[in-house]
Amino acid sequence: MSHYPLFFTYRDRIFGNGFLAEVTSHGRILCATEDDERWVYGVEPGGIAATGDNEQAALEAYRQSFTNVLLDLATEAESFDAFRTAALKFFADINRITEDDWKKAVEQVRERAIDLPMKRESADAECYVLVEQKEQPSFSPKDNEPASLEPALAA
Repeated sequence: MSHYPLFFTYRDRIFGNGFLAEVTSHGRILCATEDDERWVYGVEPGGIAATGDNEQAALEAYRQSFTNVLLDLATEAESFDAFRTAALKFFADINRITEDDWKKAVEQVRERAIDLPMKRESADAECYVLVEQKEQPSFSPKDNEPASLEPALAA
């Protein structure tokens, strides 16, 4: 079984009950190959996992699952403040078991036991989630710029 510690950065625009929220998140995931299956486990946030036929498919499935959680939270929230509270709570749920595996994988990267040709980021980087309410006058084409879709190897 091999594990890869990665960071992700996502930006989602979520329509809720009378509000539009922009959610920018920078979190940790653990990619794993288990019995020829590719998995992505959430570390921070820790409440979701996804699988796919290959690494890219598993990462895309995780990305969609992440967005689906935000959409579900928006559907249940009666206001922006309720959505923001729920989104922050979701993101703050750290999977401590997966986090231990993530830290072990970081050590393997630092020892060069894992060396992938991808952008690197310090494993000590902070994870965060920003939930902002968007007002109609503030919309612009710039808001359509996607966040980076490429994960970064934690080192």
